[in-house]
Amino acid sequence: MLRNILTGVAVVALCAGAAAQNQANFHSKANTPVKYLGEYKMATGEWSLSSRAGTRVLYNCTTWGNYFATVGNSSTTSADQLWIDEGHVQDSNASGVDQVNGFDFAYCSYDLDPTGNSGAILINFYDDYVPCTSPAAATCAYTITGLPLGSNGNLACWGVGMDLEGGAECSTDTSAMFRTHDAAGAARYFGWAFGSNPGMSGMNDTGSILDLPCANPVSGAGCGSGNENFFWWEDPTAAWSGCYWFGGVPYGSFSMKMYGPSTGTAAYGHANNTLAFSTSDYAPGSNVTFNVSGHSTSNTVSMVVSAGTWSYTLPGAELVVSYPWLVDFAMDAATGSLTLTVPGSAPPAVYAQVIETAGALKPSNLVAMSNGVMLMG
Repeated sequence: MLRNILTGVAVVALCAGAAAQNQANFHSKANTPVKYLGEYKMATGEWSLSSRAGTRVLYNCTTWGNYFATVGNSSTTSADQLWIDEGHVQDSNASGVDQVNGFDFAYCSYDLDPTGNSGAILINFYDDYVPCTSPAAATCAYTITGLPLGSNGNLACWGVGMDLEGGAECSTDTSAMFRTHDAAGAARYFGWAFGSNPGMSGMNDTGSILDLPCANPVSGAGCGSGNENFFWWEDPTAAWSGCYWFGGVPYGSFSMKMYGPSTGTAAYGHANNTLAFSTSDYAPGSNVTFNVSGHSTSNTVSMVVSAGTWSYTLPGAELVVSYPWLVDFAMDAATGSLTLTVPGSAPPAVYAQVIETAGALKPSNLVAMSNGVMLMG
């Protein structure tokens, strides 16, 4: 169901291939402010009021209108229904791939919430999505629980920030990174799905805030780049599955803002490693600062660089770059940093990891390792 955050009734239209239109009544309005819940860190399960300010924006569709849309469970099977939107993540490096390490979404709810935290939202991301079609399996899926819904049966609206750093990034599989829109000709879209209160019966009045269309999408930062005035309704029973719009007003666009790590980088290999490794923007011919945290300043800290990935388990750590290494560098243990000028002839992609040792860099001195970072020219 589609609802309007002010007053009145509007229209939902079914688009056969985003062309032929059939109409059905579906939505209304209510006047209420959007409250910011804070940021949830997937790696620790903790909430905070911190901001992701300064992180690179991949896609930005947050020009909120006065409407929100609700999609619940199938009436016949209680299986979760999804509404799926689309957009572009613009190219930022020659490899044509990127990584999502955070996102913001906003929703409203009339659903009764006796505990103040009985809601849940399912967010899926789809790589290389064909707009307004039934998606393949989700590239990444996140269920956020403990969310507030309506207030004593009254409408309440909420904004949520998600921090995926530390192993929940989309995607941490270096062979299947999130492919970007190619201005040279490959018009790649991503898809993302909103599902309210997954698996919860009787909770069918929660949904995403709808956005206004962006008059001038910002090429490098998103602002609804690639978003169209339609969406896919995915119903497991196929009763409602199809390509829909809202008759022109409101615009068929759902609130989503996606963030990425430093340009030309992607983190992976967190599972068995304790040190946190990141870099500034990476590009051949530029100065790049590499940073690590979680180590002892009295130990030796080295950054190793390889031509490929690996998975070799050691006591208390996992080597996630291939051996032998192309080169290794001594980092400043006191600051946990190293600044290098990357050669202009650097390979299109290399892989780096930090190793902490008690003394010289050799297996018998191993203390800890970091996640790996894919470096893309």
